[in-house]
Amino acid sequence: MPDAKKRQLEESKKDNVDGTPSDAAATKALPDISEIHLEGEETDEVPIHDGYNEMHRKMNAHMKVTSVTQAQFCRDIYAQFNAPTCKGIQSKQLSDFRNDVYSSWEHSERSW
Repeated sequence: MPDAKKRQLEESKKDNVDGTPSDAAATKALPDISEIHLEGEETDEVPIHDGYNEMHRKMNAHMKVTSVTQAQFCRDIYAQFNAPTCKGIQSKQLSDFRNDVYSSWEHSERSW
């Protein structure tokens, strides 16, 4: 058996019973931010001070570092809403936002 296949087989055996990888990097917990309160949070009206390009940079960095899928990122964003006005956020909406050519929110028609 080639070394690569053998290594993959051994790594899959090392996975925990619940399917999560056993290496320490994958099991690091994210910091708990549940105690942080922002003004306007109750009505989902917290102002965003980052520019469009800065939001793109932060989203891309977060998704690379945490290896989170677009679908999971959308579910995580939607879970933060206290008074949702939409059914959910679809990964296509996120993809469109990330690929948008506009340079500022004023020129964008996005409203999610």
